[in-house]
Parts: sequence; structure tokens; C-alpha cells
Amino acid sequence: MVKIGNTDWSDKLPENNRLERIWVLTKSDFIQRYYGSFLGVFWAFLNPLFQLMIFYFIFTWFFNNKIENYALYVLSGLLMWMFFSETT
Repeated sequence: MVKIGNTDWSDKLPENNRLERIWVLTKSDFIQRYYGSFLGVFWAFLNPLFQLMIFYFIFTWFFNNKIENYALYVLSGLLMWMFFSETT
């Protein structure tokens, strides 16, 4: 039974639809993870953006990197890294 605050999520879970059940459990996990933080859910989006800015400025200014669309390259790598580090 997943309980967040006064909400009992077992009452809200769908009976037969697995995709809907996965969606409800994912949403409740996301809310539970960022419930007590100062920035809340916004931190899930700000954290990768801050890391992207740091990597972008370090590698373009200090190392004179001239790769085209470097920000997209770094963002794709960071998102994959964050996905694997959060799931293990």
C-alpha cells in the first residue's frame, strides 16, 4: 500500500488496466520523491538543466570545443546517465 500524506493510493488504483496502474504508481512515486523539497517537482527539470549549463560552459570555454549542436549532445548523454543512475 502506497501512502502519501492522507491519500491511500490503493483505493485509486484501477482494477484491470495495467498501463493505467503503472501511470498511477509512477505519478505517486514522482510526487513522493519531491514532496518535501524546497523546489518540489521543478527540481526534476532544473537539475539536468543546471548540469547541462555547467558541462556546456566548461567544455566550450576552457577546452575550446567546436562541436556543432554540442548542447544537444551533452543533454542526451546526461539524460541517459541520470536514467541509469536513478534506476540502479
